[in-house]
Amino acid sequence: MKKILLSVFIAAFAMTAANAQETTQKKEEKVVEGKQKSVLDKINLTAEQKEKIKALKEENRKQIEQLKSEGASEDKIKSVKQQQHDQIQSLLTDEQKAEMQKIKEAEKEEKVKEKAQAADEKTKIKEEKQDIASKIKAVQQDETLTEEQKKEKTKALLASRKENKAENKTDDKGEKKAVSEEELKKKSSALPTEKKKN
Repeated sequence: MKKILLSVFIAAFAMTAANAQETTQKKEEKVVEGKQKSVLDKINLTAEQKEKIKALKEENRKQIEQLKSEGASEDKIKSVKQQQHDQIQSLLTDEQKAEMQKIKEAEKEEKVKEKAQAADEKTKIKEEKQDIASKIKAVQQDETLTEEQKKEKTKALLASRKENKAENKTDDKGEKKAVSEEELKKKSSALPTEKKKN
């Protein structure tokens, strides 16, 4: 009985993992397709070019679906995608190709910038956590304070960290979000209150 349950569990886990991988691949493909579409939208295609590209993409989509159903290798699917890319490129004028390259380079630079900002933010958060942790430790080790005072000081330190976190929130473009005083009050009041010992 245990062996049967274990086999069922392993099979279910394998199916879940396979579905998750397939979903991730589909999402990645949609992202790539969306980016390609947005770039093409920015280079002023003629009506004729738009029709030809639409037909190419539809044909390509069907071909990829068929290859996947046949269990074709990733290399084969990549070569079909590359073929589509080359066919689209052949439909573009030199000016459009140059414009497309400019847009791609600008997007690449933006991506690098975003990654750097995210890394800076992570470092900053880590430093803030370490700073608060050391301050809380100092408070807990301070023998001149009562237990109630220690709790209050710890609570105040945690509240100040939450306020700083809210103030430094950024949007998708790395711009600081304006956080209202009302939001800060809500965040502070949401802190768990310590129960007083009788």
